[in-house]
Amino acid sequence: MSRRWWLSLLVLAGCPADPPAPPPGPPPLPPAATTTEAPPPPAEPVAPAEPATPAEPDAPLPDPWDAAKPVNPGPARPPEGPTPAPEIEREPVRDGPVSRFPGIRIYTEEKRIEVDGMVCLKNGPALELMGCTRRGKTHESLLLFDCEPEQLYLALVILGLEATPQVSEFGEQIALTRGDRVVIEVAWKAEDAPEGDPSAPAPKDGRVRRRVEDLIWDRVRQAAKPRVGWVFTGSRHVEVPAPPDWKKTMRVFAATYGGNIVATYHDPDAILDTPLLEGGDDTIYLPYAERLPERGTEVVIHLRPWVDGEDGPPLSELIPDAPPAPGGEAPR
Repeated sequence: MSRRWWLSLLVLAGCPADPPAPPPGPPPLPPAATTTEAPPPPAEPVAPAEPATPAEPDAPLPDPWDAAKPVNPGPARPPEGPTPAPEIEREPVRDGPVSRFPGIRIYTEEKRIEVDGMVCLKNGPALELMGCTRRGKTHESLLLFDCEPEQLYLALVILGLEATPQVSEFGEQIALTRGDRVVIEVAWKAEDAPEGDPSAPAPKDGRVRRRVEDLIWDRVRQAAKPRVGWVFTGSRHVEVPAPPDWKKTMRVFAATYGGNIVATYHDPDAILDTPLLEGGDDTIYLPYAERLPERGTEVVIHLRPWVDGEDGPPLSELIPDAPPAPGGEAPR
């Protein structure tokens, strides 16, 4: 028989062409393990160990303000909010006959004070201040005082002077007819003196020393500011926003907070103020450029009590028709 015939016979007989599948049953056992030890359980996730020291923070991104420093960077960025007044020492350090605050030397027996500073303006706009700190209006101030205003106030009190507040608002149209006055002089190295100034005094001990009024140009009189000294008005205390949320207030010494020390334009925050009625006009006084060293020149600022007759006539003779100044409380 042929192979094709034989296969046909098997189909007719009901026999499958392939062997039948095995009956269903349990799955076959896995092959025996090669070791008798049980396999380890799956490891549970373990938290990473804390480092012994905190990781260094990422370096901050470059500040766009510092990305390129121009030759003349201009004014500094304004702060995001008011800066709280710093805590300062209220007792000077004794150094023999001299009492010292930072930047201030008090010669009690000689009744005089020295303050470190520099020329703030030589050619500039009209002045509102004769002197301020770095916190003050340096663009409108003749000199920079390198000291804490509150410590300068204390130094004046140590000399026996009494503050007499008389100004209640900026540019108030009054003359200051009351209160103790001081004489202010400025000294710099002889080599820093401007050339071609016929009014300059001869150097003494290598320094030139001048009354500060001689360095201020009076546009009305077309001459230097009159030598009338400066009234010890003493500044005041004010309420300002306090950190960290700036919603509450704190009480601060205004001269320290704002940086105003000696005013040519009446200022209730200044420690010393011009007595003249012209203090109510902020367009009268300018830097006397021909008599001033270059801007940034280091100077020593000398202060001492005013002496009638020796330093000039009483204010009543200078301001005979001045209206009486209103009273005020001394700073607390």
